Amino acid sequence: MNSWKEKPIVVGLQLLLVGALFSVFESLELTEMPLAFGATHSAQKLLREVEQRPVGKDSFGQFGMVISSSSGKAKNRSFHWWRMETKDGDRDLIKFSEPSQMKETGLLIHSFDKGPDSLWLFLSRAKKKEPRRISGADRGNQFLGSDFSYVDFEVLKEADFHAKSSSMKPSSAVVQEYKTQAIEIKPKDKEHPYEKLVLWVDQKSFVPVLVHSFIAGELVKTLEVLDMKTIDGIVTVMQARMTRVKKKSNTLIKTKQVKYNVGLPESFFTVKQLSSDLIK
Repeated sequence: MNSWKEKPIVVGLQLLLVGALFSVFESLELTEMPLAFGATHSAQKLLREVEQRPVGKDSFGQFGMVISSSSGKAKNRSFHWWRMETKDGDRDLIKFSEPSQMKETGLLIHSFDKGPDSLWLFLSRAKKKEPRRISGADRGNQFLGSDFSYVDFEVLKEADFHAKSSSMKPSSAVVQEYKTQAIEIKPKDKEHPYEKLVLWVDQKSFVPVLVHSFIAGELVKTLEVLDMKTIDGIVTVMQARMTRVKKKSNTLIKTKQVKYNVGLPESFFTVKQLSSDLIK
């Protein structure tokens, strides 16, 4: 049976562009012509370009995750990621396939163009077999022992942030591979887990190739894009690494396969589906 659910096809990393990021996804047509490559954008307009960069109407993917401690000990995981754009925002469903004790554990995100996002977590080995809603106060907590937080998976919406240009020096050499512009963004929501973020945005693809996250004036995390590739005409993040500065731990996410515009139904992205068996 050849259903969309059985195809090994993957989305680019939204956590990088939501931050995060990875973000990573909107397929809106721009209402303005983009500036020529190398030209300077206003900070707010550049953030809008990040949100609106082409990523397909929907996608389905398989990813690898490697969580490395400061001592060098590593944990390997694999997960599937379904995503689609709806009339009022994005929908994301993440389900782990490996290790076996995490199989079917997942995260559901309903991102809205207006208003706060909704997140639910399902733990497949928990005694209570039903998804738990993630409260606003928990958005900054670690995501299943990785260096990502729940908020890092939310869509980065231009309307939710104040943006200005930044002259901060980058902590990583990854920016040297691209023509980037740095902007500082501060959330309008005072309960947002981060005080501010600084993004180094590739001016050609509008992918943030480096993100610094701050709490109380202190750099707490860095997100680096280590590899990008154009697939089906869409710039796709193939490898990205999130590092917690104090802990000196990091989580590497690798895109294994990718395909866009696969025809997902909106009815797939429900709390009931989150607790269903989707991994074969």
